[in-house]
Amino acid sequence: MSMLVADGWACDTVQSDYGEDIIAQPSWRGTLDPFRVHIQVKGSQSLSNFFTKRHGYSLVVPTDLLLKWVHALAPTIVILWDTDAACGVYHRIAHLNTIVDDLSVDAKRSRIVFDQDNAFTTECVADLGWDCRLLHYNQLVIIGTNIDDVYSKSKNAAERKKAVVAHTAAEDFLTRFGFIENELLSESFKTEHTAELARIRRRYKAFSKKATIQMCVLFLKTFGQMCNTQGVPLELCAECMSLLANAFWMEKFIESEVQSGRVCMGLSASGRHTFWVPPTESTH
Repeated sequence: MSMLVADGWACDTVQSDYGEDIIAQPSWRGTLDPFRVHIQVKGSQSLSNFFTKRHGYSLVVPTDLLLKWVHALAPTIVILWDTDAACGVYHRIAHLNTIVDDLSVDAKRSRIVFDQDNAFTTECVADLGWDCRLLHYNQLVIIGTNIDDVYSKSKNAAERKKAVVAHTAAEDFLTRFGFIENELLSESFKTEHTAELARIRRRYKAFSKKATIQMCVLFLKTFGQMCNTQGVPLELCAECMSLLANAFWMEKFIESEVQSGRVCMGLSASGRHTFWVPPTESTH
């Protein structure tokens, strides 16, 4: 738990019949995240007690318990901890992405298999926090876009409610990470891209429509690059891109820019989504 606290996480320890439970909240830039992470620690005097030739590091747990972790909205991190050597390995359980052998509701026990390269270290804590953060916001967007609102009087009203929920999640994500402030360009973004913004204002009239479009292209390109390098999920990325376009008073900006070839969208060889601005001879 000391590694989590050192990274700014807030932790509460709860003793259970199956090891030590930790309910934790990651933090970003000194502010706690609006979600919790369930951490299950299984300790032993030696990690070799969890090792077999067939499975490597693994842990057999009651299937009911594993299904509870798999189905929970809050992510669960299971840690195998060597109490003597003060080291361990971890596995993050998120929905049905868990590596298990013969997971079945009819089986009484199931096995979680750990990647031996996933050492639980001080360095990995921040990465785990970021992964859980992306998972949280992406879940909110997915929930928002899939609301089945039977109380709305019309289809348009239901769609507006969906948009509000999904956009609110995207706006919170963008605001927390310094992209927007009050639906406008953040000061930190302006500072980081002072030279590019100055060139845009010189080339076009300071706040003309063309200048606004070029600033939006720069903003979308920057955010798209962050999505690729930081592993932002597709649903969250798409909702944020839509919100960013609206923040620049450009309805359906992405669609029109893609159609015109100003902004390109596609998939890389690894299957990850990409956004880029193609080179042109003239920006007019």
